[in-house]
Amino acid sequence: MTDTITSLRDDLKCMLKKEEVEQLITNIVTSLMNKIEQSMNNKIEKLVSEKLVEVQSKIESLDYDNKNLKDQIKRLKDKTSTNVKSMNEQIQKTYELSKLAHMKANYNEQYSRKNNIKILNIQENSDETEDSITKAVTQILKNHADVDLLVTDIVAIHRIPTKRGQTRPVLIRLRNNSSKSTIMQKRTPMKNGGFRLVDDVTKPNQGLINRLLLHPDISSV
Repeated sequence: MTDTITSLRDDLKCMLKKEEVEQLITNIVTSLMNKIEQSMNNKIEKLVSEKLVEVQSKIESLDYDNKNLKDQIKRLKDKTSTNVKSMNEQIQKTYELSKLAHMKANYNEQYSRKNNIKILNIQENSDETEDSITKAVTQILKNHADVDLLVTDIVAIHRIPTKRGQTRPVLIRLRNNSSKSTIMQKRTPMKNGGFRLVDDVTKPNQGLINRLLLHPDISSV
């Protein structure tokens, strides 16, 4: 028994105490946790690094696209500016050509009326004809201006529109300018007889005449 007890005591001395076992377990667990944490950190760093590289690549790609877009916008802006300038030049050129064409058209139209005369205040009849108008005009010129206007000197004669309620003027196209000058020299006696002799002018020229008449320093146009 004594030997057995002694042997048991020696065996017990060789066994770990409870505190030592707990410490050993704690150390083992701590070591394992550290290894796991290190492994997790390594994996996280790897994933973060990979994602960072991916994001950086996308950022570089976006920067590249952004630069291309800026270049395209600049080219479009320069092209648009050039086109706008060209269009403005063409519009100005077209305007000048249109203005010149209008002036020439007005000049040509006025030139075509150079032998025309308008006589105002000739009484209008509902049943009048070209012959009756011709007879009335020649009689008026004879009585009030002492002008013998031959029928052969008249190329055309008719009334033209005027404002509502007013007597329509008589337009006469004469064969030559000499006949017109002879008649226009009799403006004063015709006016004294209640009639007016005026040139047949285009609408733009009539507008110019009306504006000039509004000037305080101009008495006649």
